[in-house]
Amino acid sequence: KTFHFECFDDEFQIDRYKDISLKNNILQQLVPSLEDYKFTKGTVPFVSIFVTHYNKLEYLKECLDSIHIATSFRYEVVLVDDFSENVTDEMLQEVIPETIKPYVTLVRNEQNEGVEKTFKRAIKVCKGEFIAQLDADDYLLPNAVDTLINELNLHSADIAYGKHKILKDSILSDGWVCKDATREMRTLHGMYYHPLRVFRARAIHRVGGMRILGLEG
Repeated sequence: KTFHFECFDDEFQIDRYKDISLKNNILQQLVPSLEDYKFTKGTVPFVSIFVTHYNKLEYLKECLDSIHIATSFRYEVVLVDDFSENVTDEMLQEVIPETIKPYVTLVRNEQNEGVEKTFKRAIKVCKGEFIAQLDADDYLLPNAVDTLINELNLHSADIAYGKHKILKDSILSDGWVCKDATREMRTLHGMYYHPLRVFRARAIHRVGGMRILGLEG
């Protein structure tokens, strides 16, 4: 769509530059293609990052803390807790870093729903043009989200998977260490590991969300 502000050259002529900042703000909300839309503060996120959590509280703070260095785009974080054991709202709020707290929406399941239903609930809350999925016991390296979004735009694709690294004994090594995990198995039959993945929102909504093959719920 194209939005154009114009007025007629007659006695009702008005100053077209009056309230220009207000007009520009309206345009930024209506036209996602404007470059500033991706970076400036506002109510509509460019990318939604959802994190589903179940009994991983000891890893959650580091996970969430890595988000603000993983993207320069306007973002929101959707945190869905799948009825974790002995975890209160206050405990979850305490591990949310102050750097991202204004952008976090916390949702809690009233009972344990399992991975697939929790993913679907998180996706329904997401408002971004892109949706990124991050496990609660993982953390992101700098620019990880931006790199995948740029690849999606470069190749006109709907989904992009990142590689993952393994942190063990303070040593960071390359992932995909399971020799049995072929490309076909990872793509069609589930994955041994779940690295960061980014989707175009319109594509994931078109297919009805995510289905986790081999897992109930």
